[in-house]
Formats: sequence, structure tokens, C-alpha cells
Amino acid sequence: VHARKEGNDMLATMATAPQWLLSIFSWTAVVFGVFMFTSLFPRMYRAWKEKTVGPYPPLPIVLISIQCTGWTFYGFMKQDLSIYLINLYGIFSSGFNTLVYIRNCSPKQRNIFTISWIVGFLIMWTSITLARFLPIAQATSESIVGITCVVFCTIMYGSPLSSIVHVLRHRSAESLSLPLCICGLVCTVCWVLYGSFNFDINLIIPNAGGALLNLIQLLLFFFFLPLDIRRRKQHAQTHPNTNTNTNTNTHTSSTPKPHTSSPTSIQVTHTHPQLSGDLTAIGPAQSNA
Repeated sequence: VHARKEGNDMLATMATAPQWLLSIFSWTAVVFGVFMFTSLFPRMYRAWKEKTVGPYPPLPIVLISIQCTGWTFYGFMKQDLSIYLINLYGIFSSGFNTLVYIRNCSPKQRNIFTISWIVGFLIMWTSITLARFLPIAQATSESIVGITCVVFCTIMYGSPLSSIVHVLRHRSAESLSLPLCICGLVCTVCWVLYGSFNFDINLIIPNAGGALLNLIQLLLFFFFLPLDIRRRKQHAQTHPNTNTNTNTNTHTSSTPKPHTSSPTSIQVTHTHPQLSGDLTAIGPAQSNA
């Protein structure tokens, strides 16, 4: 009985949270969410310049556009301006990414994109239509759209999970983006707190999972960072600056050499994989929105 009373008191305290605190959580999540949605722009700009998206998969862009559509309608039903605005921005940003991707992807990628886009939007708009036109209570309508959004958010967890597997397999954090991991963690934690104070389970579930995955990626980044730095130092010691070698060869070749009957020299060219020095290369977009 005492434990139940303490739980009820805690819930009552959360329910009477000051409005300024809720505003801090929601608008902080909006600001960091804008950064997350914008993080794909450099990749899409590079695809537009190079006329190819490379091996980048179509599903992240498809899932972002679908879930943002659902969350925008969910925010409209809840009359929650922060949920509505950030996902409305997500719709426009994913629209730009979609146009660039479709124009510069391979036929196979385009087929996957088209099929997944049609199936996903059919599911989302079916739930929105049912919630809008069925003679059911407002809370039930919100639950229908919210659960659908949670499902698509859960599917998106495959992106950070694949990044974690890649880091563990190669024992390198060079594929992770530190700014994106930090923004994703802050954004999802803020939405979890905001949903907790508003008793919105549809916000809590997907963002709690997203916060956990972002935290794991952040810990892996700092765990493997010393190994990456050590590899780059070893690479610099083993392979001198190529510019210096080029200048030396140019200077040597400018001096005429007499023809001799010396044995033919054998030139050995050492090839090695290029190690990226950029630890903030952007991987696949968790969109937690």
C-alpha cells in the first residue's frame, strides 16, 4: 500500500510538471531533430554532384518520410505544436532527399525504393483514414496512428543496429558520426522525458529504444577512438607523405642519368587501403522523429 501511494504521488508530481519544463524538453528535441533530419543533406548533395548515390540503401529515406507523415498527423490530433512542426520539417527534408535519390540511384535501388514507399504509405494512410473517419473515441484514434508510427520507428532501428555490428566487426569507429550520435541521444532523451510527463507511451517506446542505441554507439566511438588514432599513426610511419615522394621523384628524374650496363632495377609499389581520417563521417539517419 505504501509503495502504491508513493507511485501515485510520483505520477501526480509528473502530471503537474510546470509548462516551462515541458517546453524545454520539447523544443530542445525539435532543435536537435532538425539537425538529424538535415544530416543527410551533405550526402545527397554529393550524390547530386557525382550523379550516383553509391551503395546507400533506400529504406532510411523511405522510413523517414513515412513516419514523419504519421507523426505530423499525430501531433495535429494531439494539438501538440512541437511534434507537428518537427515532423512537418521532416516531410519537406525527406522530400528533397527522395528527389535526389530517385534521380541518381540504380534501377535496382529505384525498384526497392518504389515498392517499399508504396507499401509503407498504404499502411500509414490506412491507419490515418481509420483514425479520421471511424466513429471512435479521440484517444482510440490517437492510439491507432501512434502505434503505426511506433512500428515504423522500430523498423528504423535496423539502421543503427547495422552500424553497431559494423563497428564491432571491424573494431573501428570511423564509420560513426560523433555529432549525429550526440544529437540523436539528446533528441531521443528529451522526447522520452516529454512523453513521460505527458503519459504518452507512443513517444516513450520508440525514443527509449533510440536513446539506448545512440548511447551504445557513443560508447563504442570513445572505446575504439584510441585504436583508430594508433592505426593512423602507424600508417603515417609506415607510408611516408606521398607528396614528398612525388617531389623527390620529380627532382631525381630531372637529372640526366648516363646509360650503364647495370642490372635492371625492380621497383616495388606498396599498395595499401586508404584509411579515412575523418571520424565524423555520417552513417545511416536515425530518425527518431
